[in-house]
Amino acid sequence: MHANTAARESNSRVRAKWQELALFDGHNRRRSDVEEFVSGFHKGEPCRVIERFEGAFNHCFRLRFNLSYDVDWLLRFPIPGDVMYPAEKIDHEVATMESIREKTSIPIPRVIASGRAEGRFAGLGHFIIMEFVDGERLDEALYENDEIKPGIGLPTLDFIYKQMAQIHLELFEHDFDQIGGLSMPVGGGSWHISSAPLTLKMNEGQRLTGINLNDHREPYTTTEGYLDSLVSQHTRLLCENPESVSNEDEYSEEYCCLQTIKTLTKQIMGSVDRQGPFKLFLDDIRFGNILVDPKTFVIKALIDWELCYTAPREFLNARLVDTESRPLGLVVRRKRCL
Repeated sequence: MHANTAARESNSRVRAKWQELALFDGHNRRRSDVEEFVSGFHKGEPCRVIERFEGAFNHCFRLRFNLSYDVDWLLRFPIPGDVMYPAEKIDHEVATMESIREKTSIPIPRVIASGRAEGRFAGLGHFIIMEFVDGERLDEALYENDEIKPGIGLPTLDFIYKQMAQIHLELFEHDFDQIGGLSMPVGGGSWHISSAPLTLKMNEGQRLTGINLNDHREPYTTTEGYLDSLVSQHTRLLCENPESVSNEDEYSEEYCCLQTIKTLTKQIMGSVDRQGPFKLFLDDIRFGNILVDPKTFVIKALIDWELCYTAPREFLNARLVDTESRPLGLVVRRKRCL
């Protein structure tokens, strides 16, 4: 998929405008606006920003209260221009983390507060405050210059693998009857599935092309319906973005691939659970979102649950599919059409 120049430039301007508002320094004041904002969630107790950093989608402030409180807090804002659906993103993440904490032993940060900054802080947008987990990113603990660090042997890698396997098994244990994003009801209460999934593809598709892929609001009740919607999203990115391809041949190739995938999804429906049960699936589970003790490699927390949703179980545990006559024939025809 090629990006749309106008969409990228527009989102870059949105990002820059927000950063002008968010990146105030505050060193010449007793407390910065961010510090005052967070203190309001801790009975007005003063705190200090001791670190700020950005991830792929979020701008983060690490804050420390007085020495009697031994856990730092993390204030995190989705960055406008990078995040296309900030309200849904925060809602889904908070609900997912509540579900994870309720149903599993997977280590995650404790959520303290979430919402939309108002009053004097209006314009900063949606936020989430959680406890800061002091750990090292797994990719930084493991790698140096794209190579596994000297001294890290197979026993360490095996230990990491077993921990991740246990996390995936815990996610797989729990069943859901719809495909969608978890939400928290207004006014409090338990999480529930109230909307379609919010995926990494949807966010990046709109960020790079300007095409809104979040127009289906209801959860999906069947695997077939969800897979059809995924093909439809890709088709829209191809057909509605005037800069999606470089030439007619590239368009024909991409379109042919999508039609082949659409046909193949029909062929495999007999081997999947059409109506569930569905499972929690995390789009963005990668080493950069896994915090470990750098000495023992014990996983201390999985972070960034905003792109987690309930999905077909095959996303986590793909079954063997009979690829005899028709599916293979379709693959052959796809090659010919290229």
